[in-house]
Amino acid sequence: MFRWLKWGKPAHPMADPEHVSDLIASLPSSDPARALESIAGWLDTVTNARVLQLPERWEAVNMLDQSAVGRRRKLAQDYVAAAHLQKTDEERLWKASFEFWKAAAAAYVRCIENARPEGAAKALDQDVPALIARRALRASGLQLKWVLLRHGQASQQIWRDLGIAYLFAENHGSAEQRSQLYAEEPGQSSAREELLRALMLATASTDNLERIRLHLAERVIAHFSGSVALREAPGPGCPFSFDLVGGVPPARAGKQTAVHGMMRFFGAGAAEQELAGLARDIIARDAIPGEVNLGGSFNQESVLAVLAHLQRVWDSTPPARRAERTERATRISVVPGLPNVLRCLEMMANGVAVDPKNFAEQEIWTVFDRSDGGYGAVVPEERGSFLFDPMTGLRAGSGDWLTIGTLLALREEQGAAWSIGVIRRVTFDASGHRRVGIQLLPGAPLLVRLAPASGARAGETERRRSAVLLSAAPEESAEVLVVMRAGHYMAKQSLSVQLNDVSYILQPAGLIEGGEDFDCGHFKMVRT
Repeated sequence: MFRWLKWGKPAHPMADPEHVSDLIASLPSSDPARALESIAGWLDTVTNARVLQLPERWEAVNMLDQSAVGRRRKLAQDYVAAAHLQKTDEERLWKASFEFWKAAAAAYVRCIENARPEGAAKALDQDVPALIARRALRASGLQLKWVLLRHGQASQQIWRDLGIAYLFAENHGSAEQRSQLYAEEPGQSSAREELLRALMLATASTDNLERIRLHLAERVIAHFSGSVALREAPGPGCPFSFDLVGGVPPARAGKQTAVHGMMRFFGAGAAEQELAGLARDIIARDAIPGEVNLGGSFNQESVLAVLAHLQRVWDSTPPARRAERTERATRISVVPGLPNVLRCLEMMANGVAVDPKNFAEQEIWTVFDRSDGGYGAVVPEERGSFLFDPMTGLRAGSGDWLTIGTLLALREEQGAAWSIGVIRRVTFDASGHRRVGIQLLPGAPLLVRLAPASGARAGETERRRSAVLLSAAPEESAEVLVVMRAGHYMAKQSLSVQLNDVSYILQPAGLIEGGEDFDCGHFKMVRT
């Protein structure tokens, strides 16, 4: 302040609100990703500027953060809704959003550090310290969400920042205080709710949720965050624990869990019953209640699926594993995507060996456990050009197809038979190795040619009618699964198929699953 009086200008450009306003005014209006990248860079500048006093730092961070509200909301909607983005576009949207929340969290935590000395917070308006804590928690929680959207491993910094911000709110006596975080965003929140939003998302088994459903899980958790339980001691309904100073992710509490002043225990609490009530309400109304802010428009099927997922996760007595897993060291060959699966089965039916040179995406994965229902496997370090980023816990490389819901043809090493599976879980272990969970579709796969029972449609090629029939003994089965190209399953369209010169009618009994490039339908099989 005295330097400003002496030299006629602030000690740092970011201490001048007019300069910050000019920067904001220079942001491109038609490119929110580029604008967010610039805002993140300016937030970094404010965080690293040692000469800034707490009021100056807060004012600059607040102005920059407020300028990002509409832009980061637009990017989030585009990223979640666009399932078929080009890799470069997807990468840009993700990086701009992740880097913004990372920079925002660091900036607010720096404000908290400046406010810690006795009396330092008195330089701010009365309600500002509580707002800083809530925004620091929100930024850290959304940074976590963007990591999980790519099934990455959250850095220690995220857990440390969550603890720092919540302890600051507790020490300031405002952990339960509720207010609006941003003028442009409806609803109120408290530091307690913001912490629980992040912790409940971290323990929601998001490693088997694709992008849209993970986003919906975060929004549903936010909706119920006021009813989630948080205690300083273990108790019923609080099966998880979080060390506010440990810098480690939350974990399921057990007899060996240390109980000390910095430990918090949490769980779904009353939100478990409220979640079930919302599911019943959606079914009864045949609509999603307007008070549930999902950050966009989504179909009821996806929302109900996420509610069912959270009900399973929050259930105090989760179901036992359906198939016993055994540790088993072996290797499997995998070929991804329905077109490659069809080609693989066609080659095998014709007695042609499946040469890795014929499939650019074919890989060898190491199995660490298996059951009758699937595999747990480790993706090798050398696949593609993957590079592990310890700051984000994420990889980037050529394996863009490795996502939840990808269809696979797979075969064990030295095995003759191929199976069909779907990737259900993608995560990273502590060493940065990517691990996948694969669910096997029941039955032996058989390449078949399908046609509408009423006759072939005009212009439909033989290749387009290729499909995979799954059954233990297809010529004797009354019910089968059929995997076909996406959009080809029709609830009122029976199909005809020939097996060993015998004709059958496949009567649709329900769509089991729809993936990015396939439909999996349940059919009744009738001999004609």
